[in-house]
Amino acid sequence: MTIVKGNSLKDPVTALFELAPIGVVMIEENGQILKVNAIFSRFIGYTEEELLQMSVHEFTHPEDRIITSKRLTFIDQAPATFHMEKRYLHKEGHIIWGLVQGLSKNSDISQQHTTNYIALIQDITQIKRQEEELRATKEKYESFIQNSSDAIMIYDLEGHVLQVNKAFTQLSGWQEDEVMGVKLPITSSDQRLKFEGIIHKVILGQFVHNLETVQKHKDGTDIEVSMSVSPIRNVHGDVIMLAAILRDLTVQKALSRQAKQHEASFKHLVENWPDAFMIVKKGVWVYSNPAGLALLGASQAEQVIGHSVCTFHDPEEHPDIQKRLAKGHQGKIYRAQLQKFTRLDGQTIHVEMTSIPAVYEDEPAFHLLLRDVTEHIKTEELMRVSDKLNAVGQLAAGIAHEIRNPLTAIKGFVQLTQIRYPDSHHYFDIIRSEIERIELITGELLLLAKPSLKTEQAMDLCEIINQVSPLVETQGMLNNVQIVRDFKANHLAVLCDSNQLKQVFINLLKNAIEAMPSGGEIKIVVELEEGNIKVTITDQGPGIPFDQLSSIGQPFFTTKLNGTGLGLVVSYKIIQNHGGTISVENMPDQGAAFTIKLPRVGSDSGDSH
Repeated sequence: MTIVKGNSLKDPVTALFELAPIGVVMIEENGQILKVNAIFSRFIGYTEEELLQMSVHEFTHPEDRIITSKRLTFIDQAPATFHMEKRYLHKEGHIIWGLVQGLSKNSDISQQHTTNYIALIQDITQIKRQEEELRATKEKYESFIQNSSDAIMIYDLEGHVLQVNKAFTQLSGWQEDEVMGVKLPITSSDQRLKFEGIIHKVILGQFVHNLETVQKHKDGTDIEVSMSVSPIRNVHGDVIMLAAILRDLTVQKALSRQAKQHEASFKHLVENWPDAFMIVKKGVWVYSNPAGLALLGASQAEQVIGHSVCTFHDPEEHPDIQKRLAKGHQGKIYRAQLQKFTRLDGQTIHVEMTSIPAVYEDEPAFHLLLRDVTEHIKTEELMRVSDKLNAVGQLAAGIAHEIRNPLTAIKGFVQLTQIRYPDSHHYFDIIRSEIERIELITGELLLLAKPSLKTEQAMDLCEIINQVSPLVETQGMLNNVQIVRDFKANHLAVLCDSNQLKQVFINLLKNAIEAMPSGGEIKIVVELEEGNIKVTITDQGPGIPFDQLSSIGQPFFTTKLNGTGLGLVVSYKIIQNHGGTISVENMPDQGAAFTIKLPRVGSDSGDSH
C-alpha cells in the first residue's frame, strides 16, 4: 500500500500510523506492544510511553484475553485480515469496546515490516452501549408483554397477528402458533368492520382507550373485554404496528350485574317495607321510602327530601338532635330511641327510631329505621288506666259499702233530731245536703266498681244521643250554649247498656257546658271510621292545660272547684266495658275535643244526612 503525503512517498506502515483516523497498534507474537499511534493512546487512556512498556493482555478484558492469545499464537495460520469485537480496560477502569481489524504477517503491509501483527482499532463503545440499551429495552418489552396480566396482541397494519402473550392464550383459548399471521382471530364477523375502523383510526395516530366490546373464545363463547389500541412507531415516527391490550371483564361484568340485581332487590324491599326507611346526610333528608313519606304526612318526596331533619321536630328538641348527629359521626348507634315527630299536617306522633352510621354517595350519613308507635303508646296508656280503674274500682266498692251503712243510720238520726229542733232547720239543711253529696260519691264509687254491663242490646247510637241532648239543652240555653248534632251516617248500632252510655254523654256534655260560662257551641259529630263508630264532642272553651291532659280520666283528678274526680273515671270505665276507647285533645284554635270509639254491630252503612 502506498500513502502519499505532499510530494513524497512514505513507508506504508509509517503512513498508516500517522494518517489513520482510528487507533493503530503494532504487536509482537508474545503480545508486547511495539508501536501505537496517538488515537489509540487517547482511546485506551495510557500514554504512548506507558503502552510501549506493556503487553496487550494487560489492558484486554479478562474474558477476551484467551481469544486474543489464540489469535497471536496461531498468527502463522491466520488469514491476511480478520475482524473481531473486543473489550478493553481503560486506564480509569471502565470497559471500552473496539472493532479490531487484524493484519497478520501474511498481509501485504505486515510482510513489509518485522512485526507479526498490526491491529486497526475503531472505538465502538457508544455503539455497544446503544446496542445494550436496545437489548435491555427489548428484554423489558418482552418481559412486559409476556408477564402482563392483560392479554396483549401485536398486529401489522392489516390486522394480522405478529405476537401474543400468555395472558392472551389464557383469555382466548388460542395458542400463539395457532393465531400467528391470522387476521383478527378473536373478532366475530359482525364486529370486524368496526375493528377495521379502529385500526384505521390508530394508523392515523389516534388512540383507543378502554373500549368495551365482545370477542370470541376458541370454543365460540363470548368474552367481554375492555380494549385499548395504540400505534407502534419506528425511529422516523411512522406507524409500523399496532398493540392491542385486552382486559377480561367477564367476572367484573358478572359481579356488576349481580350487584345491580342485589341493588334492585334491596331497593324493591326498601320501597315496599312497611316501616319507614330514611337516609340523612349533613342534617338533611336525602332519601325516604314511601312508608317514610306517609309517616311524615307527605304525598310527594319533594316535601321531605332536601329539608332539614329538624323540620319535623319541636324547636326545643333541635339541640338534642344536633348532639345525636354529632355522636353518630363517631360511629355510635342509637337503637329504638323514642322521639316525637310533627307531621306536615301538624299531628304529633311518637316514633321509635334506630339510627345507624353509614356512607351515602361517598359521604358520612345515617340510615334511619322509623316506626310509628303512637297507637301502641295509647294502647299501653289505656291498659295502665284500665289497671288503675280496676284497682280503684275494687277499693271503691269496699269503701262505698262500708260508708253506706253508717251513712243510712246518720241520715235517719238527723231526720229525727230535726223534728226535735225545728228552729235549727238551716243547720240540718246543710247536714242533709252534705249527706246527699256523700251518697252521690258512694253511688259513683259503686258504679265504678261494677264488673259488667247490666243489659246488652243493639242500639242506634245516634238515637241514644238524640235522647240525651234535650236533657242538657236546657242547661245549655241558660249558659247561652248551643248544641249542634252532625250525624254522618244512619243506623250506627252498638251492643250496649243504653243507660250507661247516656250517663257518659250527659257527663261529657255537662262538662262542655261548664267549660263555656260565656256561651258558645258544642258540636257532636258521629261517623264511621274503619269499622268503628266515632263520636267527637267538641266545645269552644279555653281547653285543658297541656300539663293536665295526661291526667284526664285518672281517679280523683278534676279541674272543677267542687268536682269529685270520679265522673270521667266512671265514663272511661263504661266505655272500656263496652269494648271502646275514649281520648281527649286540645283543638288548634280553642276548646277541647273528647273522642269515643265503639265497635259497630252489623255492616250496613247508612245514608249521609
